[in-house]
Amino acid sequence: MATSTEKKTVVTPSGASFGIAPGYENPVSAETMFRRRDEWYARNRHLLEGYSSERFIEQKRLDAKKGLA
Repeated sequence: MATSTEKKTVVTPSGASFGIAPGYENPVSAETMFRRRDEWYARNRHLLEGYSSERFIEQKRLDAKKGLA
């Protein structure tokens, strides 16, 4: 496995580009990603109570209509 890899920058059809942050990152195994996800969920579960995927998508669509996204 490589020691580091350049983070991806996505260029949209309109020419806008975005990415999480420029630079490099160390790739990890799927097991490590799942473990980190589960640890994050255990720490932040209280933030997600009463929240659903449908509600999230609805909010993002409203934000886009308002020009906030």
